[in-house]
Amino acid sequence: MGIFYFPCNFVYWRKIPDHEKIKSELLPLVTKSPMSQPNREGFDDNYFDNNPITKSIIYDSIDELVKVLNSRKGFEMTEIKESILTRWWFARYDDVHSGCACHNHNPNSMQSHQYINGKMFRSTFTIVYILNDDGPANVTEFIQPSQLGINASKSAQSLLRTSQINEIGEGTVLIFPSNLYHQVPQAFGAGRVIFSFDVSSIFEDYPKMGVVDYNKVTK
Repeated sequence: MGIFYFPCNFVYWRKIPDHEKIKSELLPLVTKSPMSQPNREGFDDNYFDNNPITKSIIYDSIDELVKVLNSRKGFEMTEIKESILTRWWFARYDDVHSGCACHNHNPNSMQSHQYINGKMFRSTFTIVYILNDDGPANVTEFIQPSQLGINASKSAQSLLRTSQINEIGEGTVLIFPSNLYHQVPQAFGAGRVIFSFDVSSIFEDYPKMGVVDYNKVTK
């Protein structure tokens, strides 16, 4: 008897331990910007390079995510050799009518492979860091549309409203595959600020054509 689970989308979240310190550094730079979203106004392009904030928000969070993914039985192991921050920006929601249309961060295969310093990285994770939010609940929604259907007991389309998860709020990092669709239908109040980061990775073993070595799954 055995079982193998095909790769699936997910949303992982964790609280950042040093959130208040990070907020005191980033929020003043955001509030000086005359622009709303998406934006990098007020930040040097290399601001997050070799910055301790980057480790706390991005790389520590990815390490924790991988531990959770690899604790599951019957799934192929996620073995990341190296990750790099490829894009980032912040967004301000200045009134209760602010929102963001449904989208993902990996719209086509041309963007999923990047050669950086002679190495081929693959688009992997998008990270959303909720820097400031005085609203009653987080407003990000995740959508997995599918005409094929991936579960015998569910409809083809799956929707996760983070507003229904009490522990997701200011100081939370959300990590998800870059090709997972997400949106903000409407903010619950003014003053919400988020940072978004796109990360690409090199994997220890990335099989051609997606062929899985089942012996590695069952170890």
